[in-house]
Amino acid sequence: YEIMPSLVGSEMCIRDSRGIITIGEVGVHGHEKLDLTAYEDIFDEVTGLKLDPALVLDARRDEVEFLRKFPVYKRVPRSQAQGKEFVKVRWVDLDKGDSTKPNVRCRLVAKDFRWRNPGLENTFASTPPLEALRYCCSSLVTVKRRAGRRVEVVMLVLDVSRAHFHPLIQRELYVEIPKEDDLADPDEVGLLLRTMYGTREASSAFEQFFTEIVENLGFQVGVSVTCVYWRPSDMLIIWRHGDDISIVGEEDSSELVFKALSDKMILKRRAILGYGDGHDKTISLLNRMITLEVDAGRRRVIYEPDPRHIEILLHQFGFGGKKAKGVSTPSEKSKEYGDTTALDESLHTNFRSGTMRLSYVSMDLPHLQQAANKTARAMATPFHGALARLKRAVRFLQQHPRVVQCFEEQEVCTTLTVKCDSDWAGDVIDRKSTSCIQLILGKH
Repeated sequence: YEIMPSLVGSEMCIRDSRGIITIGEVGVHGHEKLDLTAYEDIFDEVTGLKLDPALVLDARRDEVEFLRKFPVYKRVPRSQAQGKEFVKVRWVDLDKGDSTKPNVRCRLVAKDFRWRNPGLENTFASTPPLEALRYCCSSLVTVKRRAGRRVEVVMLVLDVSRAHFHPLIQRELYVEIPKEDDLADPDEVGLLLRTMYGTREASSAFEQFFTEIVENLGFQVGVSVTCVYWRPSDMLIIWRHGDDISIVGEEDSSELVFKALSDKMILKRRAILGYGDGHDKTISLLNRMITLEVDAGRRRVIYEPDPRHIEILLHQFGFGGKKAKGVSTPSEKSKEYGDTTALDESLHTNFRSGTMRLSYVSMDLPHLQQAANKTARAMATPFHGALARLKRAVRFLQQHPRVVQCFEEQEVCTTLTVKCDSDWAGDVIDRKSTSCIQLILGKH
């Protein structure tokens, strides 16, 4: 933006990509005057940092312009919404860039709370377990052959832009039109034509919307995990987690599916993982790092959680320096953990934050799961013994900050091996048992 004197009178103007707009001159039917001072106290929803008012205004106007053109809602007289379901809206403002290159994004969301309609059905949307993503990694280095020749397999990683705006809404719902929509009158509201971020059925509606599309392309829906799809004709796999999509299979077939999906929704192509010359070799997906390597002529996939979470844990509990002493095991049988003296209330937030971060990391690091499970039992009423458990696990990470899972190249395997074990009454404090289960597909 460039702030400049008004061409008419003494008001100030803003020059942006759309031309010159006088501050306060929103349009013929503006709700109220749009003044940059109204955007001076807008903060990032995640970091809490103050955002540039001009960038916020520009991002919000871009969002409103998209809502009008898609269209997500239709302007109707406010009187039409009398006695009908009506919800207010709010802005969620984020800066996905950094201090040198800010990238402010604004999303308009509906405040559609459960108490408004407790009986609303079809609001559940499934998400795949992490084992489904690991299976995709396994398929990437599993040798597949046709007529005796090896078939190259890739993973096409996609992202659906504004996913929740795609499905048509199945109920009559009205929303408040934001002041940034300069074409709306004050006595107009929006009748939703499509689901909106914040509406309770948005996730389930998008799941149904996506499932219908891929079924028409010949895919079968998973029996136990309904957001993993498989096509028998070319052994193609589609994995979907919310608006993140991965297609695993031959490159030509994957590209055809990508083109067919692009005709139905707004897709962004993030990467195509493969061992060809023009393929990507690493990507961050669901805060997991997936890297393709070749070791001694054999292919493998390296899968690991984002190391930034480990770094945050170490600094959070003061073990980030070189002088910090680590330990060789994440947990031990110690009576110290039985100290049920309540933690000072000022330490509760730090304890709960560290516990949840440890639990999140342990989903990909099985050797931390027992410690994370025991620590999480004290979330409601934190005590000194639980804090000692948590610090022990963090000290272990100081000595062993990186553990990766390797998927080595292997032939097609159709046998799933399951191993399990239990440590009966193994906890010296509460005498509870610990169980373990391991699923193995060939060498993976």
